[in-house]
Amino acid sequence: MSTHDINEQDAEGLFPSFGQFNICKNTVFRRRVQVLLVKIAIAVMSEPNSTENHNERVNFARKILRKPAIETANVAVGVVTQVDITCTTTDAVLAGAIEAIFNAYAG
Repeated sequence: MSTHDINEQDAEGLFPSFGQFNICKNTVFRRRVQVLLVKIAIAVMSEPNSTENHNERVNFARKILRKPAIETANVAVGVVTQVDITCTTTDAVLAGAIEAIFNAYAG
């Protein structure tokens, strides 16, 4: 059987990454990530200049605040790779996952 012969329902059972991809496409999940991402971006804008990677973090925060939907689409994929994320994961866990990957996305 090749991967071309696998339907979406079977793929979710066979490949955890496929289930993760479906979670990051979920509208409710994305809206939650977007709100938390903007909240974190606002906090980053107030960080002291001495914060590690401050300039990169501020630049990324600005991108988020200018176009939150675009950056949410990018970051949502990273979020589902962090911990065992489901659509019912708490906001605190989601925020922690976003904070854990913020520097990676900031560059």
